[in-house]
Amino acid sequence: MPRKRTLSDKGLQLFNLLDDIPPKRFSSSCLRQTFLNLITTDFDIKIEQNTQHMKESTKKLYQFLFNNNTKKQIKLSSLCNNAIDNIIIYILTDGFNVLNKIQIRNNLNYYISLARNAQSHGDHHTSLLIISAIYSNPISRIKIKYTKQQTVFLNKSKDLYGSFLTCHTKHLKSILKGYRKDFYPSLMILDMHYNKTKEHAKAFKCIGKCPKNLINVQDQLKSIINIYSKLSSDTNILPLYYTDPNSHDIFGQSMYISNNIRQKLYILSNSALKKFKK
Repeated sequence: MPRKRTLSDKGLQLFNLLDDIPPKRFSSSCLRQTFLNLITTDFDIKIEQNTQHMKESTKKLYQFLFNNNTKKQIKLSSLCNNAIDNIIIYILTDGFNVLNKIQIRNNLNYYISLARNAQSHGDHHTSLLIISAIYSNPISRIKIKYTKQQTVFLNKSKDLYGSFLTCHTKHLKSILKGYRKDFYPSLMILDMHYNKTKEHAKAFKCIGKCPKNLINVQDQLKSIINIYSKLSSDTNILPLYYTDPNSHDIFGQSMYISNNIRQKLYILSNSALKKFKK
């Protein structure tokens, strides 16, 4: 029995999935493909399509890394924050109303599956983006019980990347190994550490003392960013990144009177929390 689709039409629009035509899943001349067709669901196809869309967007976003890039007028941090907030919103809602706890769990399963698949395809930016949304306060305060498989993946990811408390230094160490084919590092981590090392180096130079290791890391990151910023992609950046989280229909309700997205997400989280207490 095929798994029921989880994301709403509004959620699918953010990933450019609404109008995608599912690929043919078998060839009549191939028994192996026929078998794969029998065990493949629409859920699996959407995950594969979304993984590809997200990876192409990741490649496109690398051009925003350098401060002297003309496209920097749109801040990379703002695009990533938009994406995280939009994921939070479409875990908890269909764009119009807060979902019930079964639907929220289904959405979480979808996003964790997407993060796992992105990670296996080397797209660590997408994986960390989704994990950041899952560990955000509006989601974590609901205290959702994850399946064993989901918990294993989230723990594995923490071992792989580190955490916000450690500034994801484990992922930074992996990035510093240099450019590798099919390795797409987190733009958030690249941008954060490059800007930090640049500011620290500037401060140390002002007092006449600049640690050699700091300069080396800054130079390494600059070289790595330069390579990734030249990656090409024929696709446009997904609406997930440039859609203003404040623009969703659910925030037209009178209870969301604040103009601050953090406060809106807190109110949204409260509504979802009530669903889990029923």
